[in-house]
Amino acid sequence: MPRNKFLDNNVSRLYQHNALCVMIYTWIKAQKFTVPSISVEESALAFMKHEKIDEEEMSLRAVTSIYERINKELIEQSKTR
Repeated sequence: MPRNKFLDNNVSRLYQHNALCVMIYTWIKAQKFTVPSISVEESALAFMKHEKIDEEEMSLRAVTSIYERINKELIEQSKTR
């Protein structure tokens, strides 16, 4: 079976984050893969609605920043390999 370069490079990095961060990242990444025109903010709002997270628990800005931070880490890690 052929190896997946993305998984080889990034799974260990994802393990370093807590479950909620991984859920946020994978939700937004999957939605952007499925619907390329969706914005990070729209996808984050959909995640918050689906998981019943209101703005008092976690702000939209916090959710988008988690996605951006993990995405940046994965991009930086892939440059070094």
